[in-house]
Amino acid sequence: MIKNQYLSSTDWNWSIDPAGIRITLNRLYDRYQISLLIGENGGGFEDQLTHRKVHNSYRISYLKEHIKEMKKAVNDDGVDVMGYLL
Repeated sequence: MIKNQYLSSTDWNWSIDPAGIRITLNRLYDRYQISLLIGENGGGFEDQLTHRKVHNSYRISYLKEHIKEMKKAVNDDGVDVMGYLL
C-alpha cells in the first residue's frame, strides 16, 4: 500500500481522509442515482482509560470531520444520503 503523505493516519496506519467520503458519495450517486446508506464508518484508535473513562477527542474529531464532508455532499452536491451508521 502506498501511503499518502498528505493524510494523517490511525494507530494502525489506516489513512484518515474525510474528503474521501464526499468524493466516494458523489461517485456512487452519480453512477447509480439511488439513495445511499453509509453502513460503517469509524477509525481504529487505541483508547486510553483514565479514571474509568475513555477520553477520545480523536474519535470525536474523526467523526465530526467525516460528517461535515457528508453534509457537503448532501447540501452542496445534491447527493441523497438516507443514513450514516458507525
